[in-house]
Amino acid sequence: MIFANWAATSPLKREGGAAAEDERHLVRSVAALGDPTDRLRRQVAAQFGFAFPERVIFGSGVTDLLNKMILGLLDGDGGHVVTTVLEHNSVLRPLHYLTLRRGLAVTHCPIEADGCVAPQRIAAALRPDTRLCILSHVSNVSGAIQPVAEVAAVCRDRGVPVLLDCAQSGGWLACDFATLGADAAVFSAHKALMGPSGLGFALLGPDCDPAPVITGGSGIMSELEGQPPELPWRLEAGTPNYEALPRLEAALAALDLSATVPVRQAFADFVAELRRIDGVRLVGVPTAEYLPIVNLIVEGFADDSLAFVLLKAFDIVTRHGLHCAPLMHRHLGTYDTGTTRISFGPASTAEDMAAVLAAVRQIAAQGKRG
Repeated sequence: MIFANWAATSPLKREGGAAAEDERHLVRSVAALGDPTDRLRRQVAAQFGFAFPERVIFGSGVTDLLNKMILGLLDGDGGHVVTTVLEHNSVLRPLHYLTLRRGLAVTHCPIEADGCVAPQRIAAALRPDTRLCILSHVSNVSGAIQPVAEVAAVCRDRGVPVLLDCAQSGGWLACDFATLGADAAVFSAHKALMGPSGLGFALLGPDCDPAPVITGGSGIMSELEGQPPELPWRLEAGTPNYEALPRLEAALAALDLSATVPVRQAFADFVAELRRIDGVRLVGVPTAEYLPIVNLIVEGFADDSLAFVLLKAFDIVTRHGLHCAPLMHRHLGTYDTGTTRISFGPASTAEDMAAVLAAVRQIAAQGKRG
């Protein structure tokens, strides 16, 4: 099988390595081992150039963490948020909830022809009552790498905090927190980091203090009626996913960003060859720098039919539809049709790409004949 759906999840998961021994004894010997979340917080902070390990917050994934950040930072009624048409439903749906329940106003900035949002568009959208700017570091539809540092600088000048969705960029890009310039950033473990499903983490800058929106057991300060005020317990109600922790440790220990360079170089050739196939239309390919994601429409095939044929006839896994980013597909003009998204990851090879090309050529030829 050739896996070309890395933008959704990695097919490869790192084993726990030496940390697995800790996992086996965790239930009966946590006190002797020390807090494994504390160790992992320090590792995450070191990996992402973040100076505040105690402000590394774990959650069940980016959806969970974005909800906690958005609902917690926008506690109370009214106000305004600036975001973009690039965003995933993990951003769009919490914002929609707040528009209905708390009277929040939201501006979705368009992107430019290069596939990126222009910082000046963000600046023009900011209002006196703007409480937050939310931006994907990398589009999960087009792969376009957004100018997040420039956007953050614009917002900082106006006193507006910035929340970054780094689900797609973690494992591909350096993502040094200071360089990103954001007030908070959330990451998924199970995509290009090749960590476990059901785990993600947020980096909260020193001035970012969302209110808790989920409360419950914390293991400390049980006498309090409310959630403990200190981080990380304020935002981590309930039992951590202990079984996943050593796997994320192993994934971070194995992370090698230099290994992604040949994949991105091979992908440039892959896209160039796709453009030469008669009957294939590429959708929304950025002219700005982007990661190995491309959307296509093949003449004679609906998006779901194309994905089905790739899977059943060629054993190639892709993703069809709107990719949980409906505003982006409206922007691209593909809301009614969807696309078939092909996305590669750090472990993909040139041979994988050659096999996908051969399959698309064969399918497109059949579509032309039909």
